[in-house]
Amino acid sequence: RDIRGIEARAGKVNMSVAKELLRDPLLFTQYMFKMQGKQFVVSDHHRLINDVLKKVLALKLTRVIINMPPRYTKTELAVKAMMAIGLAVNPKSKFIHLSYSDNLARDNSKHVRDIVKSQWYQDLFAVKLKKDTDSKSQWDTEAGGGVYATSMKGQVIGFGAGDFEGDVFTGAMIIDDPNKLTEIFSKIIREEVNANYDTLRSRLNSEITPIIIIQQRGHKDDLSGYLLEKEPEVWHHLNLAAIKDDGTPLFPQKHTIEQLNHLNKINHYVFQTQYMQNPVNIKTGGEFWKDFDPNTHVDNIAYDPNYPVHVSIDNNVYPY
Repeated sequence: RDIRGIEARAGKVNMSVAKELLRDPLLFTQYMFKMQGKQFVVSDHHRLINDVLKKVLALKLTRVIINMPPRYTKTELAVKAMMAIGLAVNPKSKFIHLSYSDNLARDNSKHVRDIVKSQWYQDLFAVKLKKDTDSKSQWDTEAGGGVYATSMKGQVIGFGAGDFEGDVFTGAMIIDDPNKLTEIFSKIIREEVNANYDTLRSRLNSEITPIIIIQQRGHKDDLSGYLLEKEPEVWHHLNLAAIKDDGTPLFPQKHTIEQLNHLNKINHYVFQTQYMQNPVNIKTGGEFWKDFDPNTHVDNIAYDPNYPVHVSIDNNVYPY
């Protein structure tokens, strides 16, 4: 479950090394970091994600939602490594990668392209890029695969995710943080994201093409919440809270239990939603206005011009 078993063979082309990496996305991620001169710190939640990703590569799972706290290395494993390993499994693989931000999606796409072009990757896998393809938003392999990256509000033209080759992996639609947290309290924007998803999913070339959504929860009606309510029987849901059921931290190398309790104390709503993946109801204004009844709450009072007039203006648009 780590890279020590193949490090001694990593300096030369070795098919057994390649086969080991292809069987295990987490092992691939560790090796990828090693080749970049970095270390990928592995914790239990990475192994849980890895088990799901292996089933996606085997087409045993085709609709997956992974909810987990921010900065817990979800993008490295479930987005970048997943696309790089998918292209190594099948150079014909076609990926559509989406996020709330064009720049974020394109930066992830660029990182994957750089991995594929790296010497260590080329030494191990027969994946060649077209020479005339060097865009962050779209690039292609000589075998006909590639990556198209854009925002949830963008349009995908002339490109589809996956294909149909029986039980062979041919790519996926991978969505990383579809909702922008600074806009999460806007019902209009949340519904726009959900509607855009319903349009973008039409870009699958086959119904067995996997869709992977990786997201820290922001609201009960974010894209994860929308899909889990609309199609609960369709989605395999991996819900990873920062504090596990046994009271220990999910990623102890990142946060101790004392640090997590402190985050909860600072902002209970943010902690419960983004860290515990448990969107709680929050007051958003208008609670008293909705209950106002002039027949009950208004008295006939004679106006006296000697009374002072008090005017209150509340411009606070952020919930309480």
